[in-house]
Amino acid sequence: MNFNAIFNPTSIAIVGASRRTTHVGYGVLKNLIEQMHQGEIFPVNPNAEEILGRKCFPNLLAIEKPVDLAIMIVHPAEVKNAMQDAVAIGVKAVIVITAGYKEVGESELENELARICNENHITLLGPNCLGVINPSISMNASFARIMPKAGSVGFFSQSGALCVAVLDYAEKLGIGFSKFASVGNKAQVGEKEMIQFLLDDPETGVIAMYLEDLTHPHEIIEIIQNARRAQNKKPIIALKAGRTTAGAGASASHTGALAGADEAFNAFLTQAGIIRAEKVS
Repeated sequence: MNFNAIFNPTSIAIVGASRRTTHVGYGVLKNLIEQMHQGEIFPVNPNAEEILGRKCFPNLLAIEKPVDLAIMIVHPAEVKNAMQDAVAIGVKAVIVITAGYKEVGESELENELARICNENHITLLGPNCLGVINPSISMNASFARIMPKAGSVGFFSQSGALCVAVLDYAEKLGIGFSKFASVGNKAQVGEKEMIQFLLDDPETGVIAMYLEDLTHPHEIIEIIQNARRAQNKKPIIALKAGRTTAGAGASASHTGALAGADEAFNAFLTQAGIIRAEKVS
């Protein structure tokens, strides 16, 4: 997994950059430009010559420069073609903000995205996600309006709405983040990969996560136990949806997650040494 291309890219292409101020493709581009990201930014829109003063490209192939990270905010039917272009130009990582995959029953479409990325060694975040933020380099590659201050908390969430709420609480409380990510449907990168990355990240002192479902619990336990044996004792805190029937239903409709039995989840937390949070604030 190339998390450096996700959180420290030297160049970013926004596939689906938009001139419409209410469009997500406008918000992501505006955040990257206004919040002082120092890398190259390439808006991709075949129907525009420039957006926010930046030259637009009709597709990824037209950029003709190295692209570390491609952010995709186009219709699911267009994402696959853009993904093939990303493969062709050697993109290292992709964030698919676009929804319309597993959460609406389109699992095969989502699996195809993961297959393309796995076969071509591209790190995939999403689909159906908010994006990522790295405050230490002033990079807001998301459509969240708040840029948090830099700190030591590494946070990730399946829910983009929960991300926005956490950013709001953190701003009021003065909490800073080392890394901030929305993993969405977890087609490739999920909690296992994020926990391993944040355990290894020297800027992260505390790991916090919001889950709607849990995959690879035994592997996660092994990752955490290996870290503890290596004297890496970063606290890990988890908030999980689905404690009630209504909550489980909301999770399934949101990211296609089916919340596991709460008793089993508590047993996992105990074995892994993860602290359970009862609420956001």
